[in-house]
Amino acid sequence: MSESRQLPLTMPPRTALGASDFAMTPANADAVAMLSAPGRWPRGRLALVGPPGAGKTHLVRMLFAEGDAHLIEPADVIAHAPPAHARHALVILECAERVAGNHAAESALFHLYNLLGEQGGRLLLTAQQTPAQWPLALPELASRLATVGVVRIDPDEGLVVAVMLKAAEDRGIDLAPDAITYLMTRIERDLGSVHALIAALDAKATGRKRRHVTKRLAGECLRELYLSGETADEPGHAADAQE
Repeated sequence: MSESRQLPLTMPPRTALGASDFAMTPANADAVAMLSAPGRWPRGRLALVGPPGAGKTHLVRMLFAEGDAHLIEPADVIAHAPPAHARHALVILECAERVAGNHAAESALFHLYNLLGEQGGRLLLTAQQTPAQWPLALPELASRLATVGVVRIDPDEGLVVAVMLKAAEDRGIDLAPDAITYLMTRIERDLGSVHALIAALDAKATGRKRRHVTKRLAGECLRELYLSGETADEPGHAADAQE
């Protein structure tokens, strides 16, 4: 069971999450603006919503690495008394939709929500879906969360490219410009798929004892990942033979 922890957050050792590592795009501009102005959050509550890999954790760390911010996960809501969390000016609950269906977690979040309101604290939830979409069993909690403001990160092409470059940099691989162009015309605009692709490219580059990913190497990797023909690239395409 995880333990609650005070920011700064503990992250994978090779993941760079500083302000200089964050790629601002139109897809996340509204989220940055809203999180940067807690006074605009309806009743001091906000849900940051976006798909896995969209940069929610990065954005939270960048904006709240300093100050009286307290990061918890759904398991922490049950493991620790809500009054302990509510002593902080800001409580951040990541993967918050995971409380849904767990009576103890839902009840604890309900009490934490109320305590923060009584003490003037703020609550930030990160999730893949809006609170209205969570299958909550506790009507009182559903009623409270219905008033939470929502800001979204909806991936666009710019964010997909930024995530691809960031994931590659974290893994220490260099993507050739034509490899990026090649991949962007063939991959799904799904950030989870992008991270999986970069992991596969890293493994292939490591196997070749190289850190520079060419267009040819990218094509080989895609063919191995999508042998079923889900990708648009052709195994015999002439462009794939050139680096």
